[in-house]
Amino acid sequence: MQKNAEKIFIVHTDLDGVCSGAIAKRAFGNDIKIKFAGPRTLYDTLKRIGSCSLLGIVDVALNHSDYEKVVKEILRLKASGCELIWVDHHEWAEEDKKISQHVRLILEKSPSAASILYRTFAKDDEIAKKIAEIADDGDSNRNELELTLAYKIGTRSNRERLELINMFSRGAFYNEKIEEYKKRVEEENKLIEELAESANVFNSATGLKVAVIDLRGKKLIGSLLAKKLQQKGVDVVFIIYSDSSGVLYGDGKVNLLEIAKKYNGGGHPSACGVNFKLGFFDKLLTRISKKHVPTQAKKLLNDLKTL
Repeated sequence: MQKNAEKIFIVHTDLDGVCSGAIAKRAFGNDIKIKFAGPRTLYDTLKRIGSCSLLGIVDVALNHSDYEKVVKEILRLKASGCELIWVDHHEWAEEDKKISQHVRLILEKSPSAASILYRTFAKDDEIAKKIAEIADDGDSNRNELELTLAYKIGTRSNRERLELINMFSRGAFYNEKIEEYKKRVEEENKLIEELAESANVFNSATGLKVAVIDLRGKKLIGSLLAKKLQQKGVDVVFIIYSDSSGVLYGDGKVNLLEIAKKYNGGGHPSACGVNFKLGFFDKLLTRISKKHVPTQAKKLLNDLKTL
């Protein structure tokens, strides 16, 4: 059987993932194919890949519950002659790191996964360095560079993500589309101010201030809203993004990753995603009412109250 020469990189859906895809194109060739996934969807993404000569996974943590399934797909791809590289900056369970027996696993503490990719595979590339700086600024939520927030607006669909990846990989960082994103940032900032003022805030058992925001149906930069609330003295922010997903942001006083893991999530101790399993009644009630809070989201809220 002839080896498939296609090169594929699976990257996360946020700005760090986009920057990682752009650096991968510069380091491994502009012809690489980009796919998007998160920890929850990684297994399904791997399952749909027939064969390739190189597979990179960047900025996507391994869900502990999916370990065996993911390894099975990795072994299948290896058997087809595929070389596998996995680069990440999230915290992994120690037992999951044994996947390094099957892939080149590069785990480092870093503001972004893109900067690890840059240092490892493109350290002499000045454009890749700039792309990594954008990823560091965005994923750390500093948002100090002029266009970081505009770039974040451009990560809301696969089409726009690919446009940013192709633009960055060419060494271009501004066009008319980015100008449109800048205007949308200004509009969203007004709404963020309103939401920060009206947020449901309560005190946990130990006195931490916890805010809950339901962003279902709204397109906003959640990390910016969380930052705004933290500036107002909130310690933990729980954002419900969809009926089955949310994000936890903290100011470092508590390790939120331990809570996220209970809800099929992962990430960093102060910024991590969660994924809710919807039962029959949750699915039914979310169709009837947009305000219905899924059962697991309610359980997570109770966990936050005990902090």
